[in-house]
Amino acid sequence: AGHGTYERRLRVFAHALQIRIYTDGFYKIDDCSLKEVVLQTINEEYKPSFEYRLPAYGFEITAAGGYATDPDVGYRMQYNNLSIKGVGENMWHNFFNAIPSEKYKSAHPNWFSPDGSQPCLTRDKDGLATEMAGKVKAVLAANPSATDIFGHSQLGMFAYHKTQDAPVTTVGGKVSLIDGMKLNSNVCVVYAPIEANYYVSFNDEVNASVKKNIEGWGLVADNVLYWIYMENFGYYQLIFDNFGSMQENLQLLHKHNGMWLYNLGQYDNGNSTGFSRYKAYLNAKLMWNVNADVNALTDDFFNNYFGVASADMRKFFNEYRAMTKHIYENKDKTIGYLSLNGHTPSASDFWYSSLNKWLGYIDNALAEAEKLSKTDATEGKRVTKAVKLESLFIRYALITYFGGNFTSDKLLTMKSEWQADATDLGVTLCGERKTLEDLYREWGILK
Repeated sequence: AGHGTYERRLRVFAHALQIRIYTDGFYKIDDCSLKEVVLQTINEEYKPSFEYRLPAYGFEITAAGGYATDPDVGYRMQYNNLSIKGVGENMWHNFFNAIPSEKYKSAHPNWFSPDGSQPCLTRDKDGLATEMAGKVKAVLAANPSATDIFGHSQLGMFAYHKTQDAPVTTVGGKVSLIDGMKLNSNVCVVYAPIEANYYVSFNDEVNASVKKNIEGWGLVADNVLYWIYMENFGYYQLIFDNFGSMQENLQLLHKHNGMWLYNLGQYDNGNSTGFSRYKAYLNAKLMWNVNADVNALTDDFFNNYFGVASADMRKFFNEYRAMTKHIYENKDKTIGYLSLNGHTPSASDFWYSSLNKWLGYIDNALAEAEKLSKTDATEGKRVTKAVKLESLFIRYALITYFGGNFTSDKLLTMKSEWQADATDLGVTLCGERKTLEDLYREWGILK
């Protein structure tokens, strides 16, 4: 699919197929050939909730290191990326790459704060704007295809950390634009609410400042590029539970001029545990239609992706979420935060008895996959891998937070078996830019 409004004329034939792709290498085809179908021409218009949609996980975008080997995953995801060019080497955090203080500060001290740590956009705004405009023109000249976007190029700014607050006021509970702060139609904003709590939705009172900015940037710009998050980036082996907030968040972003969405996951990891396959599937579906039936999508994914193991894996998933809900509501409201206010996981995030119970579910699920292998070796192997991938979270939590509950020999065996399975499944990182080798050194099994 491309972008904009899609008009598709379909010929419906008696031998019809419906293809549903759940993740790389796994899809279902419904044979409708026995159904009575009337031959007709259908005119339908399709427009996704977010015109531009980005993949979030390493296993969605590359086969390197993982078992993501099927290019059809791209068709399920319906990727449609917006070509973005930055001024300077870093396209996102790029002011000092475009206007480096070491080059400009002595001649133009008013372009920077006295300590040189920040730009100053007021004391010599015309001079700074002229210099920056020249750099932007150079980028456009070097990338003539950029003029094809929207029929013309757009300028953009990154609202992130210290620049994230929109120029709005709140009067009587209503967010209003400050006079004169409406951007021209060819200027867009990339808003990245990194300081939000993602366990609850942006409509929750703990995210009041984030919601104000979403509403505000939607007033400031005709097109907003939203960069949100669905992982705690220091802890790739744990479950980051934003399953209950994802739909409400995307609905809010869509409502406030959301045109582009990057719901960032473990983008640099070869493969990911923590029900990330389900999360990627749900994210893809909701970016296409923010009002999709999440319960139906969840049932459909678990029943098909986990197959004969679905009952045990669904119990594991539901019980994990119930445990986290209890801990969040009664003990720790930092769950769901990342970055500067990031939640630091500990043993108090888990119930030891539940982790062990879930290992029992994993054993049952693997036994079901083993039975299936006797009649369908390929499907049995696929389900076995899917189950083992989710077992990595449980085993990691036991090793990391409850290692003292095991003998030294048992703990060493658990670490070695975890390492073997992670290697086989193509997991490459234990945190953002933190390799598994770093983890194994911490565990004492790699020197």
